[in-house]
Amino acid sequence: MGLRHIERPWGIGRMRSGCCLAATLLVPVLGQAQGSSVMIDEIVVTGEVVDRLGIIPDEEVDSIFGSSRSLLETPRSATMISSELLEQYNAQDINDLVRFSPGVYTSSFFGVAGNLDVRGSPGDNYFRGMKRIENPGNFPTPIGASDRVDIVRGPSSPVYGPGKVGGYLNFVPKSARADTGRFMRGTRGSATGTWGSHGKRVAAAEFGGPMTVGDTDAGYYVYGLFEDSSSYYRHNFQDQLILQSTFDFDLTETLNVTVGQQYHNFKGTENAGWNRISQRLIDDGIYLAGSPLVSLDTDGDGFISGQEVLAAGGLFLFHPFGSPVDNPLFHLDPDTVREVEISRKQVLIDDIDRIKSHSFAFFADLEWEASEQITVTNKFFLDYLDRDKRASYGFSQDNQGLSIENKILVQFSQEYDWGSLDASLAPSYRYYRATDRGDFDFEYFDRRDLTLPRGTPGDRILTSLQDPVRTPWTADERSTLHNPGVGLLVDAEFYDRAFIILGWRYDWLDLKSLARHDNDRRDSKTFKAPSWSASLSVDIGGGLRPYVTWAEQSTLITNQTGGVPANLVRDGDALDDSELREVGIKGLLFDGRVYVTAAHYEQKRSSFSAQTLTVLATESKGQELELRWVVNDELSITGAATWQTTKYNPVTDRFIFASPALTGLPPELSYGGTIGSTVGLVGGDAEKRAGVPEFLLSIFANYELRDWDFSLGVTQQDSVDSGVGGAVRLPSATLVTASAGWSRGPWRLQASGTNLLNERYFRGLFPDIFGDSVVFPERPRSFELRATYAFGG
Repeated sequence: MGLRHIERPWGIGRMRSGCCLAATLLVPVLGQAQGSSVMIDEIVVTGEVVDRLGIIPDEEVDSIFGSSRSLLETPRSATMISSELLEQYNAQDINDLVRFSPGVYTSSFFGVAGNLDVRGSPGDNYFRGMKRIENPGNFPTPIGASDRVDIVRGPSSPVYGPGKVGGYLNFVPKSARADTGRFMRGTRGSATGTWGSHGKRVAAAEFGGPMTVGDTDAGYYVYGLFEDSSSYYRHNFQDQLILQSTFDFDLTETLNVTVGQQYHNFKGTENAGWNRISQRLIDDGIYLAGSPLVSLDTDGDGFISGQEVLAAGGLFLFHPFGSPVDNPLFHLDPDTVREVEISRKQVLIDDIDRIKSHSFAFFADLEWEASEQITVTNKFFLDYLDRDKRASYGFSQDNQGLSIENKILVQFSQEYDWGSLDASLAPSYRYYRATDRGDFDFEYFDRRDLTLPRGTPGDRILTSLQDPVRTPWTADERSTLHNPGVGLLVDAEFYDRAFIILGWRYDWLDLKSLARHDNDRRDSKTFKAPSWSASLSVDIGGGLRPYVTWAEQSTLITNQTGGVPANLVRDGDALDDSELREVGIKGLLFDGRVYVTAAHYEQKRSSFSAQTLTVLATESKGQELELRWVVNDELSITGAATWQTTKYNPVTDRFIFASPALTGLPPELSYGGTIGSTVGLVGGDAEKRAGVPEFLLSIFANYELRDWDFSLGVTQQDSVDSGVGGAVRLPSATLVTASAGWSRGPWRLQASGTNLLNERYFRGLFPDIFGDSVVFPERPRSFELRATYAFGG
């Protein structure tokens, strides 16, 4: 993203050479044909202020409704984040997006930041407007590979297909800059090295430029990232390789082709955080240590197999109908039991644990300008995932997912005396295939003593990934989805004052499932899924636009890989309805230097069950406030605030892994196995969703002085219950982030720090089921140095 300028009634701003956006805008003025190479050495612009970080979201985006409108003109709550702003605020994963946007906070999915909760409910991920395979925690979503991240709060547009009511993230890859490559004089790019606390090491490079294929003008852009990092947490690491490329061709004056791909190879571990949690552990760091009294490794191979657990009588009890007090299998060895102070780096990861994930996305767009009023685009998207993981506390998975989607987007635009009309018709077809195998019958968080340097034969579980005979898979399922559908969007503007957007969609969902763990049972169902939306906004003058949106969306219930569980197909419960009511106001004030939004929303997702993995049944109400302010050429400010209440809907007794703090059982007589119960039998608040703060606030300021730039920000998060049982309360936290950068010629250096006050804070870990037994301790103060060398021009 080049320098951008905001009009103001005083001062002089300058655009330096290499500003792609300025060059693009000036091509028609200079009478150059599209595809010419144009380089502007220097332009003096009077009455403007520089917005280097993309603070004011003034560019058009089509990731919300499918029609190109700026965020000001779009009657929905959304946030657009540039790559420059991501770097300035040192955002390292999607959990850091709370620094930019209201309504987003995500509890930990075993330490893997794959997806974002939006308005208290899991969201979707999109790539250039096309839906990706589900990723609640399959691999970390690489936000650093994005040129822009759009956060949309509320259901997706009817032209996108069925989605979740909370919202979604749309990632625009850095390689999407291929369309600007045609306007460069030559190859241009950069190389970046990053070194950080706890062994962080990352190298990245990107470059692009013009090219010709025969007589065809084209542009290309390539991005690559390699990481070989250790971690603050014991036995944790992150190795990954990301390769992106995009090629943009003008076949004729009216026909354009864009093709590209993203490959991501990730190796690391899950992080189950602290086990054996209590309020004293959270407040003072005091941990109850001790090893299991009885070793079940009867064959001496160093692992406890599922067969050995069953032969001993099992390590699971349901409270209050069973008690471990008289069962020595659940007891800790009294000679080893003691209270000790524990470090946040001592977590439930063994040195033999791992995740391996390969994902690949490919896209091809063919755009034809049929006339001045009609554009036809064919969008093809393929997404593939192959992943397996092993955790020696007793859980392994083997997942594969394949999504193939083709969409034809016919767009009509016409000006009239009374205003304008834009309409989009989008027939589409999506094929989805998922294979999901998991073993969770022998999952025992508390059996391991975290004060020991690694797992022992007394607590290491032989997983199905290692030996599916001695520890059989709990679930082994295949599912396929054939999803033809059609979406219609009408966007009308009346006398430059009133704006109406109407959307409608209808999907046919043909589901087939194979449950190999259930005697190869096969089931199939077909669902019909209507969705619709209606939005109205009014320009009342002074740069203010109040709006209202009402939407109902059909939601498909899926598992961790996006497949549909076999029992839901069998029982016909794979589809539910979601609903959104939102009112708000947006403003672009003070000569376009201040952008502000405020919204009130009520959303509801109806469900037969509140315990699905990726589609939670919740009812949320809240208020959101966002501020973007470019004060002058040197100073800019951003802010986001959220007040929200999220409840389960319907309110039912919820199965959980229960801690002694809930059951009242002696900890030293319980930690050898797993105690299950339901909230309602052991107390707690079964209505309110745990792990979701009711108040969040983030304020950042950026200052530039000659070759230097500085950033300072504060994020405040409310205290929350660790799990739905409510026996352990996680404290509020004030998190301070800062950075300082220096740029001269082709070089840029940036030093940054996170959690500078060294707050001791926590994140709920899968709080809907496991949060009363485990919790994620966040990292202490950390620092990072980034060096970038830019070349070309």
